Amino acid sequence: MTLDIISNTFKEYFAPFGNIELPNPIPPKGNINQGRTGWQITYVLNEDDHHQVCLDFLASHPEAGITHVRIDSDGKYSYLDTYRESYTFDPNIEGDKERAEKEFLEYNRKIGDELKARGF
Repeated sequence: MTLDIISNTFKEYFAPFGNIELPNPIPPKGNINQGRTGWQITYVLNEDDHHQVCLDFLASHPEAGITHVRIDSDGKYSYLDTYRESYTFDPNIEGDKERAEKEFLEYNRKIGDELKARGF
C-alpha cells in the first residue's frame, strides 16, 4: 500500500511533463531516462527519520535544471538540497570570483557526500 502511494505521488509529480512512472514493483534503486521529455531520474528507496519507507529521487532536465525530492510513505513530498549549477560574483571586488568558486565547489562536494550516503 505504501509503495502504491509513493508510486502515485511520483506519477502525479511528473504528470505535467508526460507519462513518467516508476516500475512495478519498485526496485530499491533505479534510473528512468525519458528521452522524449528530457528527464533523467535516479531514485532510491530509503527510510526516513521515523523509519518509514520513502523514495528519494534526483531529477534533471535541460531546461528545468536539477531537483532533489523525497516522497514520504503518506504521499507528501519535500524538496531536498541539491547541486548548485552556477555561482555569481562581483567582478568589481578583488578575489570575489575565487571566493564564489570555492564556496560553490565546497557546497557541491557536501551535497555529493550526502547523496552518496543516501544511496545515490
